[in-house]
Amino acid sequence: MRFESSTPSAVLNKESTTPDDAAIFATLTSYSLWEGAENNNKKDFINNRTNSSDISSEHTHFTFITKALQSNLDSTMVDRRTLKIYDLVKEVSENSWIINEGALITRHHSKPAQPYWEDGEGRFFTMEESLDPRPFTRRISDSCPITDACRMSTRYWGFFKIGQAYLNVSLNFGAQQHNTLAALAKRSLDFMIPTEYCHGVYGLYYYIVHSILPGKSIAEVLPKTDDDAVKAGWGQQIAEAYDQLSKWHGDRICGVDGGNLGSFYTTKNGPFDDFSIYAPDKFQKNYEEVGLDCSEFVFAHNHMMPLAFMLDESNKLIGINFWGDAGFVPKDLVRTVTRSNSFRESVVMCNEYNWTPKDQWQWKRWIDNPLGEKGFREFWYAMHVWSLADDHPNKALGVASLKDEALLAIHGVW
Repeated sequence: MRFESSTPSAVLNKESTTPDDAAIFATLTSYSLWEGAENNNKKDFINNRTNSSDISSEHTHFTFITKALQSNLDSTMVDRRTLKIYDLVKEVSENSWIINEGALITRHHSKPAQPYWEDGEGRFFTMEESLDPRPFTRRISDSCPITDACRMSTRYWGFFKIGQAYLNVSLNFGAQQHNTLAALAKRSLDFMIPTEYCHGVYGLYYYIVHSILPGKSIAEVLPKTDDDAVKAGWGQQIAEAYDQLSKWHGDRICGVDGGNLGSFYTTKNGPFDDFSIYAPDKFQKNYEEVGLDCSEFVFAHNHMMPLAFMLDESNKLIGINFWGDAGFVPKDLVRTVTRSNSFRESVVMCNEYNWTPKDQWQWKRWIDNPLGEKGFREFWYAMHVWSLADDHPNKALGVASLKDEALLAIHGVW
């Protein structure tokens, strides 16, 4: 695993990283950046660390965790997630491509009759369902105009840059992002949101093409910014935006169109492909078991990560991306989700932008503290204890005994 490397291409290789690496990585970040398998050595790792008298302050935690991470780095690794695009995008011709086996993207040299977006060089793109039977395809060429904008897209969730637009792909089972963007466009907000160009449901997947917001993402800008006060100010602006969104209320857990939301602790043990587990009443039952107040449901972005927030040259937050998970949730869930994972699909890009372990550590606090000041409570500890199977040995630890945040993160890998 690598977040600082001697070469730009030396990044985290997820598939070749050991489970212990995953535990150390989660310890550093205290959120779910890692999708690692069950770690058989976690208990010994935890016991060794809990016997140390050095772990007594946040500074000591950071020093210990950083050293542990650095000892497990391998600068020769290449992150295999960045190669997924060759599986997800197939070339039909020099002017057409199929994404996720469902969407046919075509490049036109004149303005087409159907909805389109531009490439910035006088040509136009359209999207429609791919032909059946699917035409012969080949590996994408070096001139392919489609890139993986987050560098870690999968068949279940993808984010691609195509000309002057982004294409977001997700499983189709609930709230749809074009409805969310349309509803947000009618509200008076202090920040910009993307504009939809077109959308479609092809097979199991929902596809939406939308505009690229101006400015640069926090993921790109943060490593180039030395002033901690400026960076902390971004957290304040994000908290203000989230607070503004929370003034919009709903009557249950759902999207603006009434569709189900698609994540956030729906079940302890799966199966996660059973769409019935995303029903509002099942969400609410789980959250009440954790201890969240479900007496009010507020609108939330629900996709906290550095790639989501766009800044202008004066370091002002001017836009927010990634609205596919947005909807009405218990107010207590807003900060609980950001505490659980504040990087999500930004992990690889932050790596490639050369975020340091200190950057990652501070980012969490820059966004968490202002949210707390805005009255958002968090139940991250309780949520992770709840998510354990009832017969799990760590279930008996309870929330009260897990006050050391660095050690809790180790437990959080489970």
